[in-house]
Amino acid sequence: MASTTSWSDETIAVFGASVTGPGHRRAGELNQDAWRSGRAHGARWVAVCDGMGSRVHARHGARAATRAARDAVKQWARVPDASSALLVRLVEVLWRLNVAPHPPDACATTCLIGVVQPHGRVTVAALGDGLVAYRDADGDDGRDGRDGRDGRDGRGARFSNETLALGCAHHMNDWFTRSWTPSGSFTLVLATDGISDDVPPERVGVFLDWAGGLASVAPRARGASVRRALHTWPTPGHIDDKTLAILQGAFA
Repeated sequence: MASTTSWSDETIAVFGASVTGPGHRRAGELNQDAWRSGRAHGARWVAVCDGMGSRVHARHGARAATRAARDAVKQWARVPDASSALLVRLVEVLWRLNVAPHPPDACATTCLIGVVQPHGRVTVAALGDGLVAYRDADGDDGRDGRDGRDGRDGRGARFSNETLALGCAHHMNDWFTRSWTPSGSFTLVLATDGISDDVPPERVGVFLDWAGGLASVAPRARGASVRRALHTWPTPGHIDDKTLAILQGAFA
């Protein structure tokens, strides 16, 4: 399948937005989420990170993680079949260099990454809270960082109460990673817990419908559409920062 799959840059949409939550706005504090997207060696990628609010340099840590993702993908994507394990090892090292001279535990942050390569492989890597949800011709799938759940249609495969993040004690196999080659169109959504906490597993499909539909507006308006949706988030009493990024495309 991979040898016959290809895409043109025009068939890939990558967009997103991050907004400060009501709690931080009331406290006069800045957004501790971050997101970034880009291109590297023909690949398109996106990263979404959520600095842990209890850490003094959380905002710095989240931004450093998006830069680490950028630099890691630049190296990793040079080798078309490089493993996802190599990608997360690069992110771990580069993040620590990016947060220096601050101690890593003062900069703790989650990290969600999605990459689509021109030969057709999609790779996701995630550490910590948040939602990674994807849809292709085979259906919906996802990983919910609140409890480590992963599996088709949100059915749980494992459970953990551990708080996982860059800067917190963890093992490399705590990263959730998955690579696959979709046929036809696909949608990949990454969201911090300011959003995922309001999306129960049985509603992930509806959430994918909504988020994927944001790609239907003009390219220049997509980011503004996401930002507007996050500013008018309908859940009563929500307080957290919110970041949402979408990577959507079609293979021939």
